[in-house]
Amino acid sequence: FVFRSDGSVAQAGWEADVTCGQPIACPAPTDLDVNGIGEDSATVTWTPGGSETEWEVEYGDTGFTPGTGAGTIVNVTPNPTTFLSGLSLETAYDVYVTAICDAETSMQVGPFTFSTLGTNGCAFSNPSNAFENGSSNSGAILRIVANDITVPADQNFSLENIVFNEFMSPGVTATTVDIFIYLDNAGMPGTLLTTIPGVVPTSQAVIGDNFGYDASQIVLDIAPFDLDGQVGMDTIYWIGLSVYTSDDTNCFWENTTASIVGAGQAYDDGTGVGYVIDSTLDGVYSFNGICSDLGINDQVFEDFTFYPNPVKSTLSLKASTQIQQVEVFNLLGQLVMKTKPNSMTPTIELSELQAGAYLMKVTINDAVGTYRLIKE
Repeated sequence: FVFRSDGSVAQAGWEADVTCGQPIACPAPTDLDVNGIGEDSATVTWTPGGSETEWEVEYGDTGFTPGTGAGTIVNVTPNPTTFLSGLSLETAYDVYVTAICDAETSMQVGPFTFSTLGTNGCAFSNPSNAFENGSSNSGAILRIVANDITVPADQNFSLENIVFNEFMSPGVTATTVDIFIYLDNAGMPGTLLTTIPGVVPTSQAVIGDNFGYDASQIVLDIAPFDLDGQVGMDTIYWIGLSVYTSDDTNCFWENTTASIVGAGQAYDDGTGVGYVIDSTLDGVYSFNGICSDLGINDQVFEDFTFYPNPVKSTLSLKASTQIQQVEVFNLLGQLVMKTKPNSMTPTIELSELQAGAYLMKVTINDAVGTYRLIKE
């Protein structure tokens, strides 16, 4: 036995009544959690209570009574995680887990209550291929791996959650993750829109292994970041990840050759060369958030165009009705240029702006459209 003081009493001596007995033969799991929640699916994770490698997961509508046949039972082995599919839209569920230790079972743990997403919830994902391979994205050696997603025409996407699989040495965990979001440039990462540094994983759990490494599913929750769509055409973005581990050893974002989404995988080896595309590989990931249709204001801009983009000096704009106002903001939200052309085909001079990414707000018929602008 070990007794430790909490420091609340500064007096010598102590007295305790201790009852000894046999150790628990089958300890209950701990840290029951649900993440990667979609419209009809979710991932359940937990921490084993002992050395067991088999569990029983039971789930059903919130308020159901376990063991009565009202829920669905899934037997899980050998890793403490399971993927639930075929769930109902916008529905609250309870989930329980029980350890199976030879002929005995543990106390049942739960419920953990979660709700599936509504019709606006959406995910851009690519599945695992039995932990086929991985590419180094270790932050300790400045490496980044990026994968592309396509926001469909006439929609916007707000990124809120990232789930990905990472190979790490046994016992090693991910401490923080840097997230990089880029515009597309001819099928590879282009202008950097934002960096979200030092994101602490919401959860991580070992779900497999290969090549002597554990494969951990890592979940990141972030403040919503809008990936704006366009009227009548798709919009491509790239999302890069750089992982810092608990011992600064190399780590690898799981990838696959079985399913290629978009252009493939982009790899930056940290030596200053920049990204290189491998069209035979794609990452294993789920980028989750909220999709929404472009609103009425967006339809006002259906005939609106501007060029060139990227721009060096003069930007030309064109609309079917008068453009009332044009404002340009840097990515810190500071207004750097404002004009009221009241013309259908104005030009604006941007030569004095520093090179980089900007947001341009255009007002037509009192409706405001926001566009990403690149200054060379």
